[in-house]
Amino acid sequence: MQSLDEVIDDELSRYTGPVLLYDRRILGANMGALAEAVRPTDWPMLAVKSFPHPVVTEMAKQHRLGFEVSNLAEYQLLPNDLSGSNVSLGRATPVPPEPFTERGNRLTINTERYTAPNAHPSVRHGLRLNFRDIPGVPDAERLAFDRFGASWEEFADRLRSGAAVDGAHFHNASEVNSADSYLVALRAIRDLADAVAAPLEFINVGGGLHGVPASVRPGLLRQLTVEAGPRELHIEPGNALCDGAGHLLCRVEWVREWEKGCYYVGLDASYDCHAQWNYPSWVSLPGLPCEALPYRQLPSAAEGKHTIVFSGASCYNSDRLGVFRFDADGDVFPLSPGDPVVFADMNGYAWAWTVGFNGIPPADIRFYDSPAPAPAPAPAPPPG
Repeated sequence: MQSLDEVIDDELSRYTGPVLLYDRRILGANMGALAEAVRPTDWPMLAVKSFPHPVVTEMAKQHRLGFEVSNLAEYQLLPNDLSGSNVSLGRATPVPPEPFTERGNRLTINTERYTAPNAHPSVRHGLRLNFRDIPGVPDAERLAFDRFGASWEEFADRLRSGAAVDGAHFHNASEVNSADSYLVALRAIRDLADAVAAPLEFINVGGGLHGVPASVRPGLLRQLTVEAGPRELHIEPGNALCDGAGHLLCRVEWVREWEKGCYYVGLDASYDCHAQWNYPSWVSLPGLPCEALPYRQLPSAAEGKHTIVFSGASCYNSDRLGVFRFDADGDVFPLSPGDPVVFADMNGYAWAWTVGFNGIPPADIRFYDSPAPAPAPAPAPPPG
């Protein structure tokens, strides 16, 4: 076992370029908490696109998570033995199911256009709904458009006609959603199915759980299981699986002051190569608490403050990993070329997206196991 500081020191001793660091203990704890928050008949799932690494897919299997895939290439990244597991395949139109069941798993196919289902013993068929079209969803108006899914009218017509639809699926607006969106959409689907006596077996509420505050998620999951009733609840938690687990290690290449107290700090890392779909937070220097500023705005100087724009290594003008401000110690700026810089809040998409562009190498990856935190001390006995 190693602490994050020990891992960073180890990586710096042989540093050749940016490294993504993921703590297996925290990843496992997040997976375990998700599985424990729902019923044994429900299926929390890892979206394979969000972290397509064999260490992570094997961990997901061990914690009884299912898998969400979009195509055969993603399915082939899964562990060889998926006995007892569930795979959810999201497609615009149906595909032959046999290649997606070769590893012993059950398969759920969620399509956007209904066709007569393939009679396969381990396959169930759901209809994906357009999120904006589900009645009463509070966040739908904040989503400019949703190019995915069948209309509510089409779904209702299919249920009323007695068509063989085993379940329903929607994917809410990951960046603008709320707990209410999940609940209102699930209730609308459930109530319609009950009203027409349609035997839906599952409701898949999609991803985007990271858009709900962490303190709210356990209660939301418990409430969703209650609202789903006898139907299976399927949910893909998105970036929430990586909460607290991921960091990016890189180095300062250059520093330039563009006005008094405001600095560009050029890194050997790039947002576009190493941090896509992330909002990195700078792990600032000891004793130097910092404030994160709006990500894409160029800030003005502030009296008694240093302001940093962490600039990415590519030629893309907007390649930046964050903007931060902290109290100045006179005119001394604390970062110089060669200094290490660490960013927290890195999810699995950083690894999934990592690319070589503009001569910049993809990030390396390292998994480590941090020590478990010490248990909280027992409360003192009452006096007397």
